[in-house]
Parts: sequence; structure tokens; C-alpha cells
Amino acid sequence: MDFKQILEIFNKQPYVAIMLYKEKIIYANKKLQELLGFSYKELSKMSAEEVFPPGPKRNKIKEVVKKRLEDQEFPATYEPMEILNKNNKRLIMKFFTQTIKLNDGSYAGLVFGIDVTGEYKKEFLIDILKEINQTIITQENEEEIYTNIVKQIYKKGNYEFVCASIKKFNSDEMDPKYCIGNYDEDFLNFLRKIFKADPDYANKCLATKYMLENKFMIVNDLTKIDFPNKKLIQTLLDKNFRSILFFPIFKNHELYSAIGICSKYVDDFDSTSISIFQEGKQDIEFALQKSENIAYLRLLQEALDKAYSWVVITDENANILYANKSVEDITGYSLFELLGKNPRIFKSGYHSDEFYKRLWEKLTNNEVVETILINKDKNNHIFYLKDKIVPITAPNGQKYYISLAIDITHEKTLQNKLKKDILTDLPNRNEFINLISNKIHPGESYACIIIDLRDFKIFNQLNGNAAGDYLLRKFADFIKTVFYEEDIIARIGGDEFAVFIKYNSINDLYSIIHKIIYKVKHLEDFHNKISVNIGISLYPKDSENITELIEKAFLALEIAKEKGDFTYEFFNPQINQKIIEYSDIKKLIVNAIKNEEFIYHFQPYVNTKTLKIVGAETLLRIKHSNKIIYPNAFIDFAENSGYIKEIEKIMFPKYIEYLKELNIPLSFNVSGKSLTDENHIEQLFGNIEKLPIIIELTEREIAGNIEYTKEIFRFFKEKKFKLSIDDFGTGYSSLTYLKDLPADYLKIDMSFIKNIETSEKDLAIVETIINFAHKFNLKTIAEGVETEKQVKILKELNCDYLQGFYFAKPMPLEEFKNFLNSHKNS
Repeated sequence: MDFKQILEIFNKQPYVAIMLYKEKIIYANKKLQELLGFSYKELSKMSAEEVFPPGPKRNKIKEVVKKRLEDQEFPATYEPMEILNKNNKRLIMKFFTQTIKLNDGSYAGLVFGIDVTGEYKKEFLIDILKEINQTIITQENEEEIYTNIVKQIYKKGNYEFVCASIKKFNSDEMDPKYCIGNYDEDFLNFLRKIFKADPDYANKCLATKYMLENKFMIVNDLTKIDFPNKKLIQTLLDKNFRSILFFPIFKNHELYSAIGICSKYVDDFDSTSISIFQEGKQDIEFALQKSENIAYLRLLQEALDKAYSWVVITDENANILYANKSVEDITGYSLFELLGKNPRIFKSGYHSDEFYKRLWEKLTNNEVVETILINKDKNNHIFYLKDKIVPITAPNGQKYYISLAIDITHEKTLQNKLKKDILTDLPNRNEFINLISNKIHPGESYACIIIDLRDFKIFNQLNGNAAGDYLLRKFADFIKTVFYEEDIIARIGGDEFAVFIKYNSINDLYSIIHKIIYKVKHLEDFHNKISVNIGISLYPKDSENITELIEKAFLALEIAKEKGDFTYEFFNPQINQKIIEYSDIKKLIVNAIKNEEFIYHFQPYVNTKTLKIVGAETLLRIKHSNKIIYPNAFIDFAENSGYIKEIEKIMFPKYIEYLKELNIPLSFNVSGKSLTDENHIEQLFGNIEKLPIIIELTEREIAGNIEYTKEIFRFFKEKKFKLSIDDFGTGYSSLTYLKDLPADYLKIDMSFIKNIETSEKDLAIVETIINFAHKFNLKTIAEGVETEKQVKILKELNCDYLQGFYFAKPMPLEEFKNFLNSHKNS
């Protein structure tokens, strides 16, 4: 085999073969020519070291060649080295050399090499990924995360420029904040002008479109790209940037930042680069979320430490790992005394071993346990906890138990709560009626007195729930001082108290009423805060039926309210017009129940963004003699008289039927009066499961007794019902109770919506309600939307849903079905 045949074999090999003689390349196979982009003719004019970029490695190669020329015969293996490429591509090769002696006695160098560019790039990309992961493990601060990641990408990848730009809060501007490499302030200012999270800037900056679509961008040769902003391209080329890889970073499903990587090499980014940086992107997003979560956790721990509720965390063996300040306050034990102890330290002896055995079995089966515990503190005093114990399994498989409880030592048991108003400890409406039934003796005279705190809602709006609750408790305490122990005193509404007393003469009643009015006018707790109106009915004179007696006291109260502050009225036959009106309403309701005249009208609400129908409100009507009678004519009487429960029993099955037929979410209005009757609620909803039911409650009703409302909300939530708070802003206007109620929707009353085009105050109120609702993860529904401008404003305020005459008036079933069919594709 001659020399030419040997060279031909080298030409067919997948590796590089070079022969050097007297510092020059005298042979280079086709593989080398292909990789370097130089022809054999060009290579033959080059010295060995000229194929390497300037630097220490080029000098090393020069020294090796010199030794060979000095007749030193030796092999050599080189670590991967960067090789010059005519087309400016990154090229890394590993070489093996051997000195050979020619026939004339001179020496030459034989060099074999393999292209390891792919492996090298993969290796440093993996190193970058490792550094990102290390950052995630070791860093918590966001600035440290970005700084370290940008530094490692630049260093490991030998790139020209790496920069992380941060999206400014509530702005489209992107700030190149964490940068390293070939840049100056003028360059960054140039980027700030053209790089924005705004689709209108897509023709000014290469990366904008990709950033907004949460995609990777690769440009592998800036000299070949056709982009409108020529100044940008030239600026990048002037910086010696040839390839660019760019990717956005999202946090909480929103654009948060973006990272750009610029290389001096052409074709420097490929599918492997995307794969590695895709994982890196996920890790960075995880790290940023972790950083935010850690901040939240620290806030949470601080909140738990300062919370009024009991929080205890144990390990899987029930050894206490954490107890907040409330636990120390309730039990008298310090945290140091509790750590490592078992909760049996609180054992009182009131619960049987079987009770604890069943509780533990449920917990070990990962069931959440809700129960009332009777415990004992450090000083052997009994305390009661309404406890919810939640088993939690951490990602590492470790199990923990979290006890979340409230101290109910000074409250009655759950059964008594159904009879008592938790806030004032007075009987509620149902218990008031029961107690009267057991008190009445034939031949005796009794009075039913209804006391309404006239300006209480205004007081509550101005001063907040806490002050309102305090005022109600003080009034309950005061009213107890006016009457005797044997008299029945109750709180039967949000701001209504009732008293049932035996009396001897009418003058006794006048004396009591005048005393109440005088005290409310002059006592410091009530002076200039509230006024009262009082309605009185007499037994057996006005009625021997307890329900009718209460109704007539309410009738008298309505007359008193019309007279102004601090007025009272006895029921009497001369209130003819009112009697006739209320009698007519009662007759209307009774006949409507008997003749099945209650119907629903349906008013749709739409998604603010798409304007597509997403649900409807069911609105109660009476259809009598082909005439539609609206709720304002009968609903107050129905609620005060108790007929509302019968109406709800009739209408709820129809609601279920329409819900299934129409196949869209429908809301069902539940009266606040019904809400206080647990048996009624259980009968109505107890057997309903797995239906997309929305329960709608007015704000003024749910805020009246917040603790009991929480119980009812939990009952509905266990059945997977959605909960909607109606007429928000017109009742107690208390944003604070939202955090305690697991509601889903907040309906903004139309009284605010109708003036948002002209009233800055109403606009500000609506904006505040929407923002607060969203912070509590509530969807908002604007009621009474009537104009296109209102739609536009509400859309800008990020209101979720819209309802009103602009879209559709309330309509009967058949008309509503036709309406839905005509709007299916619109």
C-alpha cells in the first residue's frame, strides 16, 4: 500500500487527520476541511498554531511543534481545545499527536482529532443546569438567585453577554437589571427603549413576540435575519453578538422576567440548548416561586404566632412540634413546656378511651376530624375547643397533624347555639317562639314587644363590624336590666330584639317603653349612636296565635318607623290601611302557595371578557290572573311571617328541575330568616349532592350573626355548593368578614353601578370591592348594568361577570330557553 492510498483512507474517516512538516500543514483530510471551513489550499498556507485562537493554548501548540523540529520524538494527548472556524462557529476538538521519522531522517508530526463540540456544549450546559439547581437549593433572596444564575450561564458557557430583565410592577417596561459581559450603560438604555411587554413593540425588539407567548427564541446568525428594526441588528453585531437564545420567566401564570444569552459564535444554540434551558427555566420559575413562598411562610408563621385561634402541629407520633401564642394563653403552658409532649397533656377525663381511639383511627386513615374537645389547662381548669385536626403528608412522606381550633369555653354546645344568638347569648327567633309557647297561661295578659335599632346599619357602616357587635352586646346587656328574669328576651334579627312579658295594666307597658327610650337617648353607650322604634301587640286582645302576635307587633313597628326616631306604636284595629295591606299580602302569599302561582324569572349574567352567558339568577315572582307580581310587594312580609320557608320548600325542587334542564349555573336565593333554622336548611338541602348549585345570600343577612353563618357556609361547602353574597355594599359593607367565609361570588349592588359613569365616589367604591374580592379569591358580578359605557368601565376594573338590562331583562322560562338557544354561538 503506497502513501497515496493511506491518505485516501484518512480522507474517508470520520475523524481529523493532519500531517505537519516544518511548522506547516502538509496534509489535512476532508473531515478537517469540512469542520474548519477552510480548503486544503488555505490550510497548506497556515502554520499549525494558526488554527487555534490567540491565547495560552496557541502558545502551547507552538512549543510542541518546536520540539518536534528539534528531533524530539514523543506522543501527546490534548484536552478539548477551541479551534478557529472560518464561519465563526464554536468548534471544540480533542487531539492525539505522534512524532514520526521520515526516510530522509527529518521529523514530522502526525495529528489525529475528533470533534467533541456537541459533547462539550452538552457538558457545559449541564454544568449550567447544575449551578441553577444549586442556586435553588442555597439561595432564598430573589436578587441573589438572578445574580448567581446570570453569572454561571456567562461563565460556564463562555458567552459574550447574559442579562435578566425584570418586568416592572403594573407596567409593560422591562428593566435589564442583572447583566454581565460585553455591555455599557448606553447599550442598556437602548434596550430599555425598545424592549417592552407590549405587542405593539414586536417590530422593535426581536424577543417581544416570544416573551408574550411564553416561548423560546433562537437566532443563530444575526447577519442573515430580516427584521424591521435595522438599528437593533446593527447594534448587536457591533457588540460581536452572532447568536441569541432568549426565554421568558413566568411567576403565578404571569410574565415576570426574561433572560437573554448572546454568543459570539454562529449556530451556537440547538435543540439540546433549548432542552437544557427549558429545564433551567422551570427551575428558575420554581426558585422564584419558592422565594415568594418562603416570604409568605415567614409571614404565615408570624401570623400564626399572633393569631387568636389555637394552632398545634405534631409529628406522626403526636409529639408536639409547634404551638402558637394562643395555645400558651389558653393552656397556661409555655411553648418550651409543650415541645415534644403529647396532646394528652390536656386530657380532662371527660372523653372516653373509645372516643380517643375512634379519633386516632380516623386521623391515621387520613381523615379530617372535626369535633368539640373538653380539655384541661395547666391549672386544672376546663376549657372547650371546637377543633379541626388535619392530617398532612409532606413531599418526603413525613406525616404531620395540624390542630386548628377556637376556644368556645364561654359558649354553649352546638345544640344550644341553635337556640341562642352567639353574639348576645339571647334566644334566637325560633327559641323565642318555643319559650312563649311554654309560658302562656289562659286568662293572663301578655305583651309582645319588638325593638328595632333604627340607625344601627349606618353605625355599622361607619364604625365597622367590631364596633357594631360591641353595640349589640351592650344593648342586650341593657335590655336585660329593664325586664325581669322570667321575661323572655330574644334577638330575632340583625338589629331587632323581642320581649314577651306578662303585664297587669297598660300603664305598666307605657312605663317600660318610656324607660327604654329615655335610657337609649341618654346612656353613653347609645347616645347619638342609635335610636329605637318599638312595636307592641297584646295577648289575647290582638291574637291568641303566637305567630300572628309577632306579625302584628311587626305591623305596629312599621307604623312607628314611619313616625321617626324614638317612637312606638301599639297594634290597634284603627291601623286599617296597614292591616288591609298586610292582610292582602298574606292572602296573596297563601293563595299563591295553594294555587302554585310562584314562578321563576331568569336573568342571565355574562363573562366580562367574552360577553358569553355563563349563568343566571332565579328571581321569584307571583303570576296571578296573568299579572306578574314582583317580590317588593310580598317578600318582606313572607320573611317576617315565616311563609318564606314554605315558599322555599315549593320552589327548590323547581329550581333543581330547571338547573338540569337549562344546563347552566343558576342561583337560588335563601332568606336570612330561613338561614337561622337548621332543621329547615337540612330538610331543604340535606339530600342534595353533586349538583352545580349556587346559593345566594344577601349581605345584610349573613353579617348579622357571623359565627352561625360560618357554620351554615361550611354545611353548604361540604355539599360542594357555590356561595354568592348578594347586594354587597348596601348592608353592613364589611370587607373584613369575607376572609372568614368561604364564598365564591360577590354581587355588587346596582346602586353603585348606575352612577359609575358620573360619580368618582361610586367608581372608587366599585373598584375597591372588586380588588378586595379578588384578594379573597372571590369572583365579582356587577348588577344593574345598563349602558355600554358601564360595560367598558367594569371591564377595565377587571369585574368578572356582568348582569343587567344591557344584556337581558328577567324573563320567564320559555322565553329564557329561546334566549339561550339564540345566543349559543354568540
